[in-house]
Amino acid sequence: MSHYGRVSFAVRLEQQLRLRICPFEEVMRQVPQSGRVLDLGCGYGALAQLLAAEASERQVVGIEQMASRVAVATRAAEGLSNVRFVQGNVHQISFELTDCIVMNDVLHHVPHALQIPLLRKCYNSLPSGGALLIKDVNKSSAFKYIWNYLHDFLRNGNLPFYCLDTPVLVALLDLVGFRVTVTPLDTGYPYPHVLYICTKP
Repeated sequence: MSHYGRVSFAVRLEQQLRLRICPFEEVMRQVPQSGRVLDLGCGYGALAQLLAAEASERQVVGIEQMASRVAVATRAAEGLSNVRFVQGNVHQISFELTDCIVMNDVLHHVPHALQIPLLRKCYNSLPSGGALLIKDVNKSSAFKYIWNYLHDFLRNGNLPFYCLDTPVLVALLDLVGFRVTVTPLDTGYPYPHVLYICTKP
């Protein structure tokens, strides 16, 4: 994350902490080494930059609603020619056909009524064999769930929290048409991380 030397101390600190509390490596292992990758709700672009730096054959696009975060991500990514950032609402902006879509701690901020439309939009933007990777949290541990909720509250203020139990989310993904593999990633973390590997048949 040396690229973040170009941005403020507060952002650098947040990204360093994020690397320690989120299992990025487990998500990255599931991303193809080449092809087009879409990172939805990419924030300051940490995961998108890691994906681009790891494999030059990936073409990574991060979409983020907040212009200030897009500006920071773009500045931090100078020198990486295979990643770019776009400002936009993931519910409104058009997705190009892409090989892999990543949602990292995004879905639990999407209102329930918009979750299936967003998942369908992802499904329609993938080719056969393409993957949607959802790293999110669940309610398997009351302590970890409450801790995660408090973390989000302190970081984002009174932002609504739409976390789904794993069986409910798997049912929604199945309804959309995905084949789903669920991998718990909370061992060693105080957060109830779960990775949903969703493949389009």
